[in-house]
Amino acid sequence: MIKRLLKNKNRNHVIITQIINAAIGIISGKIIAVYVIPEEFGLYNIQFATFTFASTLLISPFLQYLKSTNKTLLPKLGTKIYFTAFTPILFIAIVAVILGLYLYTGHLSLNLAIILLIFIPLSSINNTLSDFLNINNQIQQFLKMSVLKSITSLCFLITFFILGITFFTEPEALWIMQLIGVTFGSIFFFKSYKLFKKRFEVNLISFYKKYFKFAWPLMILAFWSWINNFFDRYAIDYFMTTDNVGIYNANYGLGSKFFLMLSPIFMVMITPLIYDVKRIEIKKTIISRYAKNYIIIGIVLLSLIYIFKNMIGNLLLSTLYKEGFYLIFWIAVAFFIITLTYLYETIFYAEGRTKVILFGNILSATLNIILNILLIPSFGLTGAFLATIGGFTLHLIYINIKFHKL
Repeated sequence: MIKRLLKNKNRNHVIITQIINAAIGIISGKIIAVYVIPEEFGLYNIQFATFTFASTLLISPFLQYLKSTNKTLLPKLGTKIYFTAFTPILFIAIVAVILGLYLYTGHLSLNLAIILLIFIPLSSINNTLSDFLNINNQIQQFLKMSVLKSITSLCFLITFFILGITFFTEPEALWIMQLIGVTFGSIFFFKSYKLFKKRFEVNLISFYKKYFKFAWPLMILAFWSWINNFFDRYAIDYFMTTDNVGIYNANYGLGSKFFLMLSPIFMVMITPLIYDVKRIEIKKTIISRYAKNYIIIGIVLLSLIYIFKNMIGNLLLSTLYKEGFYLIFWIAVAFFIITLTYLYETIFYAEGRTKVILFGNILSATLNIILNILLIPSFGLTGAFLATIGGFTLHLIYINIKFHKL
């Protein structure tokens, strides 16, 4: 068994990379927990939630379409028409983020507006490169890009707080940390992306018609998916305080990190197999095998997190966020559930059956809204995590039923 595992070099490299990124993420989280007060961290997370909404509504569906047609339409139509079609979508996303933040907070600094103007296009390029490397099984390049992003982001974070830079606010510094990572990832790995010349003529209107037929469920999905992942921040901000948003999100981020680090190991290995040309029965068998192993590892990991949650909180956060240490385990449970769901969802993305994913998110998000509104006023942050677990569990149940009916 051990000998067989060691022979799989790609898997071993993915695991090593995840360990490196995990260590870097832990150090970054510790620095943020020590130097950034909960109120400022809460403000950053409200800003990030707003960016994520616009990104998943407008940008992510297009990148998913590019990913799903990488070996079919893209070589025929050429890269240029994809770039041409994406440019106005990207512009709308940038305007939406900046305007949304201004309307919600009543103020938007010039620094933050400039940062977002640069960050949003570069993050799109970075995600395109990452998807390309993944689906074309260029695992080594994919992993190097991931590590480079993490290291450069950490270097900025250390430099910012050691030098005591005051030109930027703490939330702005966290945005620059993100910007530095995607910039270096994009610059050093752009040459790895394969550009295609057009072989067949198609006008832009025809392209958009075909694209929106694929993307409209994903665009609607973005709204419901955003509710599942970010509505609780706004609910906490409304019923409680921005300070509580910071406490919640720091522990949420730490609790989620365990499975967000474990899940990519499985996703990177499974993606080339699922997107290859194979019968559905074979894909289902592959996914079921990976899911079974994921469940076993997840149960062991959750047991350890439950036993050592306070030690983990003291070690990786700070006393500023101690009030929410109990959340670490429960958020880990929630992300075990949702990352397991992602494994099953890969087959629906590969088969273009995005409506199934949409309906799963609608069910989950609806329950999430109801539970957040009912529970947060009475139970505070406990109500927030209960809403998250409830929504994610319903999502898993629905997707699993659809998976077995394929």
